[in-house]
Amino acid sequence: MFLKGKKTFGESFALRSLVRKTFTEEHFDRIKQNGKRVVIAVSNFTCNVVEHKYLRDCTYDEFADWIWISANFVPFMSLVTKDGQEYADGGFGSFIPIEEAIDAGATEIDVIILTPQE
Repeated sequence: MFLKGKKTFGESFALRSLVRKTFTEEHFDRIKQNGKRVVIAVSNFTCNVVEHKYLRDCTYDEFADWIWISANFVPFMSLVTKDGQEYADGGFGSFIPIEEAIDAGATEIDVIILTPQE
C-alpha cells in the first residue's frame, strides 16, 4: 500500500458498505425523530484532536460515514480525508472516548474496543 502512495496497510471500504447496510436511513430518521442524542467520536489526525459528531447535526450520508470513520483502526484500515482533514478511529486519541457521553448525562453507552483479550 505504501508503494501506491497510501498511508495505511489496508482499506476498509467493505466495512463502509456494511455500516450502510446495517444502519439504514430508516434507523437514522427514527432516531432523529425520537430526539435521542447519538454521538460518534473520531480522531482528527490533521489537528491532533478527538472530535464528536452528533447525529442531529448530520445528514444520513454524513453520519454513516462518521460511523465508518470512527471504526477505522490505523495503520491497518483507511485513513479518510473529509473536508480537507484526515480522520480515523475515535479511540486513537483516548482509549475509550466516553467523556463526552458522561458529561452529556448518558445513562447507556455502547463502546467497541479493538484490542485482543489476553
